Amino acid sequence: MISELNARFAGGFALSEAAGADLVQQTLNGLFGLPVDHDRLVAKPDIYLSKYVTVLAAGPAPCHPDGGTP
Repeated sequence: MISELNARFAGGFALSEAAGADLVQQTLNGLFGLPVDHDRLVAKPDIYLSKYVTVLAAGPAPCHPDGGTP
């Protein structure tokens, strides 16, 4: 019996997929009792992935509890 399912993958997921590992399909296979092809979980070597995250916010500056601005 499954009481909870957290369908999120960790941060390394994007690199694993880019390197050829079939994580999603093989996870679903295991979940539904189908054969898991472990050869499809092997990633190609020397694959690099770069991630750049930035946050852009526009609007009035938030107020500090003392009434000033940051």
